Amino acid sequence: MSEASESWISIKIPKSVYNHVSSLAEKEKVAIWKIIQRALSIYEDFSKKPSAKKDISIIDKISWYILKLVKSVSIFLENPSRYNKGKVLERINEIRERLIKDCTKYKEFCNTLDTLRTLVNQYEQNSSVQNKITINDTTKLIIKMLIFYFILSSS
Repeated sequence: MSEASESWISIKIPKSVYNHVSSLAEKEKVAIWKIIQRALSIYEDFSKKPSAKKDISIIDKISWYILKLVKSVSIFLENPSRYNKGKVLERINEIRERLIKDCTKYKEFCNTLDTLRTLVNQYEQNSSVQNKITINDTTKLIIKMLIFYFILSSS
């Protein structure tokens, strides 16, 4: 949207809303209309709900599983309780059952998931810094594999 080629119009909004938008614009050092434009863009993204799970793009699906895995691993590393360990193991099972399905095709990936499972079980007994680093590195490797196998390979 170019300011020079656009025609402009005023809208009536409550003063409190104007003050809020104005404050954000000042803080970010951008025009007020850009704050509104960003807000509308975000609103549109969130209001688009797929009609069914089949409508979810592969990148959305992979992003969702990455998010769930990273969150559960992070929580477990901060508080290695039996409950939090169970959540990590659930995420590993979800990835294996819902995304991979066939371990003969993705043998290395399945082995890496099994490695993470073993590391998580060991961490409950020995929560050393080195074990934490190894779990983080293995989680990063799983993320890379998810991106490679399911996003880059499909394009």
